[in-house]
Amino acid sequence: MPHINKTTATVKSIKFLGLTIDTILNWKHHISDLKPRLNKACFAITSIKPFMSLAVLKSTYYSYAHSIMSYGLTFWGNSTDSDDIFKIPKRIIRIITNSNKNASCRELFKKLNILPLQSQYIQGDSGGICTTLGNDSMSDSKQKKVHMNMGPILNGYGVTTV
Repeated sequence: MPHINKTTATVKSIKFLGLTIDTILNWKHHISDLKPRLNKACFAITSIKPFMSLAVLKSTYYSYAHSIMSYGLTFWGNSTDSDDIFKIPKRIIRIITNSNKNASCRELFKKLNILPLQSQYIQGDSGGICTTLGNDSMSDSKQKKVHMNMGPILNGYGVTTV
């Protein structure tokens, strides 16, 4: 066997398919990798805002920030450190809409027809994984209950639940 008498190095984290996975799966390393990337996206949107239309700013948000935030959200969204990431889209939305830094973002997200990251996490975590992976950890009745409770919230953003 080729692996006999060989040592294997232990690492604290490794990047695999764009997700930084650590030894205890707390996603702290992944979230700390996301923060500077999202702050750069925030700066880019701030820089181009005076010269671009709302449609271009929304397109930039989706292509630059949203794509970074939503990748792997189902995995890292429940982490204790995820609150740091959940605040960044709010900051970007406030920049796009010229709102006060303490302004509530609920109506701003609705006005721009953008689903907030927390709602995306809830929508993705409410049964999509269970049905996609064939995992029966969430019963049909629990999935229906989650969809019933989230339906009115998600519908306010133009998302329909099944």
